[in-house]
Amino acid sequence: MERKISFSSLLQIFKKYYLLIAIAVFVSVIGTYLFTTQVIKPMYSASAWAIVKIENKANSNNSSEDIQRLNTYKTIATSTVVLENVKKELHLENRQNLQDQIKVLNDNSSQALQITAEDSDNKEAVAIANSTAESLKKEVKHIWGEDNIQIISPAQLKDSQTPISPNLKVNLFLAVIVGVIMSLIIIFSLEMIQSPLRTDEDFEAVTPIPVVGHIIKFQKNSKRDNNRKLITRHVARSSLYKQAAEGFRVFCANLLFISQKNNLQVFTFTSVRSGEGKSTSIANTAAFLGLKGFKVLVIDADLRLPKQHGIWNVPNVSGLTDMLGRAVSYEKCVARTSEENVAFIPSGILARDPSDLLTEQKIQDIFRWAKERYDFVLVDTPPAFISDTVFCAKESDGTIIVVESGKTTKQNFVKTLSNLSAVDISVYGILQNKVKMKGQSSYYM
Repeated sequence: MERKISFSSLLQIFKKYYLLIAIAVFVSVIGTYLFTTQVIKPMYSASAWAIVKIENKANSNNSSEDIQRLNTYKTIATSTVVLENVKKELHLENRQNLQDQIKVLNDNSSQALQITAEDSDNKEAVAIANSTAESLKKEVKHIWGEDNIQIISPAQLKDSQTPISPNLKVNLFLAVIVGVIMSLIIIFSLEMIQSPLRTDEDFEAVTPIPVVGHIIKFQKNSKRDNNRKLITRHVARSSLYKQAAEGFRVFCANLLFISQKNNLQVFTFTSVRSGEGKSTSIANTAAFLGLKGFKVLVIDADLRLPKQHGIWNVPNVSGLTDMLGRAVSYEKCVARTSEENVAFIPSGILARDPSDLLTEQKIQDIFRWAKERYDFVLVDTPPAFISDTVFCAKESDGTIIVVESGKTTKQNFVKTLSNLSAVDISVYGILQNKVKMKGQSSYYM
């Protein structure tokens, strides 16, 4: 889908990257100034003026002959014979590009020749222009026997001569433009590759997987307050919790539709990185599904950094590690929760190497047992780059990726999808979490 960029979006991007733009322009200007003043040699220009006297013959009034004569003089002025005389006179025998330094101009409506020389030495530019004019006069007299070139204005040496190049003002102006363009290229690259995912359009630009839920950021404090993570207990507290609750209701409805359409029961929840609110989202999804009358089992399969037991306020004594490592009854590892129709299996005592416990057969047995007793099984796994997640996701019916709005970058998200696709893990939806509230609370919440 083609992404529409509004003026407000451009303004936000400018505010975000204004320092980058300023630095790019500053570096470009300073670099150009130093290069122009310290590296590039200044070039000076000097011009000598000559008049070609055309004799009026009674039997000829053809002006084309005069023009031809002037063009011939222009050619002779930069010919080898003239330039060799100049080199000898000015001791420039080693100068290979002298012809490139000399230009002869003539207005077709006049008989004047402008002989211009350019050189990094102002004095030498004057000498070359004058010497070329004198040598041209001598060669014309030698070839035609006519003294019809008169030098009317020899080049003059000026103490305060301004170089014709480089033009510092023009170069600095171009440096500003280059700095802006380079910063825009960098910004474009960052926004297209490294920029955080914020809107549905951002996701649509990189994947066909639908965004099936939007949960606003309802915890204002940065401290870990487990008592407020289950919002079913605090819906009446504020409009913020009401909007978050509505977000979970919508997500649950979409999850139910996905489940019925594809005959799915066991959903693995993962994320691109840690700290995206995955565990809290799973707990609240389970709570709202339970309120709808579905029997839900939450399994904390994050055997490295478990969080579910803190949210449910359940001791993490026995749980999944016992089910995987010992021949124990699965029912003994299931804990009750305060939420209606919701059961919970903690991670259990953490093992030194959790990957050794996770085997295909054991996970298949646990999921098969759970599907016989519950309508939904929600599995909390580590971020997708941890191998434990692959074991669980491959044996579950489908995977949901939780993404924190404005934090996860496009590059990391696409890489995660690619890694999951490489091992044939089916991702059915994206839950966008911690979305910033843009407007006032809805009247209907």
